[in-house]
Amino acid sequence: MRNWIDSKTYDMMIKASLGVSLPVVIVTAVMFFTGEPITSVERKLAGYILVPSLIVFIWSFLSLVVDFGLQFFKPIYVDESGNPDSSVNKEVLKSQFVARFVTDDHKNESIYDVIDDVLNKRKEGAFAAKTMISAADKHLKWLSSVPSGKKMAYYFSEEAIGSISSFDTGKSAHKDDTDAALNDIITILESTLKVHKDKKLAEAKANAKK
Repeated sequence: MRNWIDSKTYDMMIKASLGVSLPVVIVTAVMFFTGEPITSVERKLAGYILVPSLIVFIWSFLSLVVDFGLQFFKPIYVDESGNPDSSVNKEVLKSQFVARFVTDDHKNESIYDVIDDVLNKRKEGAFAAKTMISAADKHLKWLSSVPSGKKMAYYFSEEAIGSISSFDTGKSAHKDDTDAALNDIITILESTLKVHKDKKLAEAKANAKK
């Protein structure tokens, strides 16, 4: 149900809703039980809470509406014959991911392909979260930051990360893990990168002989 929702925006909207409703409820309750109108000072205090909360609520609500609407307008990539081409889509996603998340020192390496391979071997939320944390700036320094579950589902598919919610839960649980806690996954990532490098080298040598 909430897979398409940006959780931070959703939570912000809920808090803003409370900020909008509480002053009204409190003022109404005071007038009802005391039988006296509120003072100008009390009215100003209520306004200081109500107006900013109302602005945040409207912004959050519009963000969610746009977010929801975009689910029905996802781009479809086609090959030259006009047929849907998943390989073209994958290349576009790869280039977007590299530009957005891969650090400058590693942009020329097969980081996206390595992560994609590792994720699809397990397809489990906590493991996927640990994988991305291992690849991020505190550890391997391949990535500038760890994407949200929603972005991971976009770049790699929700199946590859288990689910958006399980990835986000794992990300929160393991965000402060040390190198020691992630050693096994770091080793897997490094060895998978080596496989990709060896494959590229072999292809380059084969092409050179032609």
